[in-house]
Amino acid sequence: MPKKKIRIGIHGDTPDELVERPLAGLLEFAAQRRNMMLCDCRMSLEEYDFRTNDPPWKGRVDGVVLTIGLQRPATANDIARWIARGGVPVVSTSSDIIHPRIPLVCMDVASLAQLATDHLVQCGCRSFLYAGYALSMGSRRRAVAFRRVLAERGFKLVTFDFTSKCENGTESALQADDARKLAPLLEAAAKPLGVLALGDPFARGVLRICDSLGLQVPRQVAIVGANNTPLAYAQRPTLTSICYPGEVVGHRAATLLLELIAGAPPPRRPIEIPAPGFVVRESTSGSVEEGDEMAKALEMIRRQACTGLKVNDLVESLSQSKRWLELAFRKNLERSPRQEIQRVQLLQARRLLELTDLTMTQIAGMVGFAETSGLTHFFRKHTGYSPTEYREWAHGVRGVP
Repeated sequence: MPKKKIRIGIHGDTPDELVERPLAGLLEFAAQRRNMMLCDCRMSLEEYDFRTNDPPWKGRVDGVVLTIGLQRPATANDIARWIARGGVPVVSTSSDIIHPRIPLVCMDVASLAQLATDHLVQCGCRSFLYAGYALSMGSRRRAVAFRRVLAERGFKLVTFDFTSKCENGTESALQADDARKLAPLLEAAAKPLGVLALGDPFARGVLRICDSLGLQVPRQVAIVGANNTPLAYAQRPTLTSICYPGEVVGHRAATLLLELIAGAPPPRRPIEIPAPGFVVRESTSGSVEEGDEMAKALEMIRRQACTGLKVNDLVESLSQSKRWLELAFRKNLERSPRQEIQRVQLLQARRLLELTDLTMTQIAGMVGFAETSGLTHFFRKHTGYSPTEYREWAHGVRGVP
């Protein structure tokens, strides 16, 4: 009789880089251990009451990796009690929630602060500002770490907390109010000013305000974002950004969760993964090396292939022509950009079919198809059999067609 699989739930809200990268680490971890099954417990948290509702994973899984941040008006204590009602061990990967009863695996704030300080000082900055988010506990930890590293160099830090998330789209009243409050700090600071932002959306918000004030980036204000999301290179000037070790975070979270399921005591402190480095772009250097274009294209494909990415999207984000892109891919990979996008989609589809209990509709959406028929046609074209047939084979239900 086959050994019962350990069912690991994934819970979060809307997918983004801080969710998708740990998920990739979880998938890789599960692929190495055939006794694991990943279960989708994600849900919309809009108007969700943490004080009265039970977690959606209750009775379904043996443990959960949690990716949500703090959800106002719920407090960290409310969320800790909500997690306890689920009845299974939980590991969080979001530093927005810091609580002694919620084991946490996250990026190491000290290494992030050190990278940002070293780079901004090398850029000639002698005054510094941290742009964070008022509702994030992790933001406060980053500000403290940045201040500490700067103090060791003899520098002081000014902090500013956005009250909005600096999301794309029409500027909200909160964003306009944030701009009015941040503008005087940017204008009054000695130049060149070095700015570290909580994430790339907040760095982009600082960029917009600098542009409205006529402040030159990077000559007068050098800006460093964090997590190296597609937003960092989707617009000009492109953003220098510290990389997020999401895959390692996901892998370590899964390791810790299995230990907790086996009865090990939770760690007393967060498990912090060092920041792996950063990518220098126009917001601190003023120029982008042409040789970086191929690496940028591959990174964009890795992150966005399953979100409907087209070859023309790559061309628009690079400073090269479509013909240059085609030739560079043929020379270095012996396949076209379109074939590379499809390769990443196929790999993701196979992993999801092998390691999760997601429905075909859910998998289709996570691989970049609006309908399951699109997934079925794509999968059959590249493998010779349907997604359902492949899943049955992967789970030992039937032989390979």
